[in-house]
Amino acid sequence: FRSRPLVLWGAGKNGKDMAKLLQSYDDDFHWVCDNRRKIGKDIYGIRLEHYKQVMTIENPQIMIVVASPEGKKEIEEKLISWNKNPVSDYWFFA
Repeated sequence: FRSRPLVLWGAGKNGKDMAKLLQSYDDDFHWVCDNRRKIGKDIYGIRLEHYKQVMTIENPQIMIVVASPEGKKEIEEKLISWNKNPVSDYWFFA
């Protein structure tokens, strides 16, 4: 049982695979990305939101599933600027 809301960050192939896996466990989660073509769309019945929605979620656990090394660095810089801490608030899933 999870007491904190889960956020899946990334809507590429790896993010989609993780979303399917989470759904197979009936896990509820927020799904965010920065891809304008995907934001607001439903993928696997889940509405993709802009990553800035993370700031509106109380005490989220953020799972980042992004392949690009540059993308990972940008995301980590954003999370640090939002006072999020590695491991306790977010982690990268390779």
